[in-house]
Amino acid sequence: MGACVMAVTLSAGILSCKQANGSPDADDAAQADSSSLQGTYQTSGDDLSASSKTEEAGAKAVSSYAGRYLDEEGTDCDLIIEPDDKGGYKISISIYRLTTIDDGYGKPAEDGIAFTATDPSGQPLKGTITFSEDTATVTFTDISWDYINNGDKFRYFRK
Repeated sequence: MGACVMAVTLSAGILSCKQANGSPDADDAAQADSSSLQGTYQTSGDDLSASSKTEEAGAKAVSSYAGRYLDEEGTDCDLIIEPDDKGGYKISISIYRLTTIDDGYGKPAEDGIAFTATDPSGQPLKGTITFSEDTATVTFTDISWDYINNGDKFRYFRK
């Protein structure tokens, strides 16, 4: 089976598809509301590959995570997330009467941000930050420091 390439045009909120040679074919032409567009598709043989807008949507969603969050006690301990120009995030985590981790670097993950940093004893650590409305939850997933255990969670609220 040969490759089928479609030309896609977006005009006035309507997505129109037709064969690349410019002649619409009743079997291959389609129209859809642009809000249902999940990606661009190309068929080749029996395979259908999709190049979706997931990365673009993920970057937009995660950029809304940037900002300052305060801890549950309302102290000056905070979580600061700042986007950088490489698509990642500088992360600073201050935990009340325990420590401040200010060399964190995170990348977008399926459920928020996955980050790495250095614990107070100089060892590497890993964790995740998940979001629900104005709440960010930091979970340490791989840490060897004596005062924080794997699985410990710290909750922060958007200021």
